[in-house]
Amino acid sequence: MESSAGGVALARATFLLAAFGFAYVVGHSRISDAARDWLWGRSELARWLVRLLECPGCLGVYQGFLWGLCVTHVQIQDAVVFGFAVCGSNIILARAAGIIPPRSASG
Repeated sequence: MESSAGGVALARATFLLAAFGFAYVVGHSRISDAARDWLWGRSELARWLVRLLECPGCLGVYQGFLWGLCVTHVQIQDAVVFGFAVCGSNIILARAAGIIPPRSASG
């Protein structure tokens, strides 16, 4: 059973949107506020984890890397590239959604 190029592209686009949705729910929605607040007060390591979870790009790298290795079973270098692709799409979508504010002209 062969996959068409359109089907593969649609599957990847769907994954990128789902990855952003996951990053939003984990890092910025009210659903996860209590868990992030609870973690924040635990330790310095827990604060680092909360910062990681609240960064759509950071979380995207790990999402893409793990998806590539565990689900699609690609080689490690392809999983790294996929991680960076998810990171980039998460940043673009987060900027479009207003989660990441635009940079000011002064930097």
